[in-house]
Amino acid sequence: MTYVSLPMYDWPEVETQTDQLGNLLATLLKDNGINCPSTLDRETASSTVWTSGKCLLSQTCGWPFISHLYEHVSLITTPVYDIDGCSGTTHRSRLVCRGNDKRGALAEFKEATVAINELDSQSGHQAMKSALTAASLPAPFFSKGIVSGAHRQSIKLVADGQADICAVDPVSWQFALRYEKAVTDSLRVIGEGPEIPGLPLVCSREFADNMLEADIARQVENLFAYEIDDEIREDLFIAGAKKLTDEDYRHLTELDRQAKEAGHTSCLSS
Repeated sequence: MTYVSLPMYDWPEVETQTDQLGNLLATLLKDNGINCPSTLDRETASSTVWTSGKCLLSQTCGWPFISHLYEHVSLITTPVYDIDGCSGTTHRSRLVCRGNDKRGALAEFKEATVAINELDSQSGHQAMKSALTAASLPAPFFSKGIVSGAHRQSIKLVADGQADICAVDPVSWQFALRYEKAVTDSLRVIGEGPEIPGLPLVCSREFADNMLEADIARQVENLFAYEIDDEIREDLFIAGAKKLTDEDYRHLTELDRQAKEAGHTSCLSS
């Protein structure tokens, strides 16, 4: 069994468009003689896909990639998104609180409750740690942290008062502005995380040589730039793709080192 998946922005409201993008990518692989599934895998846990040795193509988060997944997967390319908070292959997380919260800056959220989508998330956890570090805020800072399981759930926790603040990657925030308007109307952005590389497309290292030989990265970049239907492009905010290197993502390990040196090892205890 081999896997093709696009789990990072697979909101139910754009499932059809994500499937269509997946079909284009599967066709590209098949045209290069690569035997692959015709449909996206939504049943297998992403962590299993990424470490299986059978991942033909998937999208992952930058922090898991550079912290441990690089042993299992290789970079193909990094999608570019045309939204506020993204610039080429980089983006900055949005720091979000309730609109009626009188606090206007991250420094004022001392002893607040923070919502985190996943502890292994760059945009939801690492970015918040880096924001605390950049603002020279003390550790521990938050009094409580809630692991929500998803960016979408994090903003809901903030909106209903179970949490006070969260960090959300800009693509997820844009989806929320479109599909969770009743929630986002009660929220506001009060800051941003560091500029970091976006979420890469990867394949298992077992397939990397074949991908390189077939110049799959260039073909995927061409597909993202020219071959996606305009409606799909608009619905998924896709503007193109560009190949980055492992070194580009190692910047994340430096940000993590700085946060740890400042005492921000985890927002659950910082």
